[in-house]
Amino acid sequence: MKLLRVFPIIFSTLLFSAHLLRFYGYWPPVLMMLLCFSLLSDKRRVLQMWQILLAIFTLFWIKITVSLVLLRLEKGMPWQRLALIMSAVVVVNLMSLLWTNRKTVKEMFNR
Repeated sequence: MKLLRVFPIIFSTLLFSAHLLRFYGYWPPVLMMLLCFSLLSDKRRVLQMWQILLAIFTLFWIKITVSLVLLRLEKGMPWQRLALIMSAVVVVNLMSLLWTNRKTVKEMFNR
């Protein structure tokens, strides 16, 4: 049951790890995925760490979206579909961040 409650966090980490894999090689995504094992802990600090990480992921996705859209606009390429897909990724990360504020998730990390 705990896995279902932290699934949005893991999914957002998978998305971010896929991005890291594309641009930075194997080690950063492997480290990100290993960090998911911290969710097995029931410490409040772990939840706070993930909230900070999800906020960073979201800000990073916003920065990437803006830069890619500007690049496409500069080259005269279509940008609407890219903006829609990347906006969906940003929303998924925001929803994961909001998910960590749910009462049931906070109760899991109560120590």
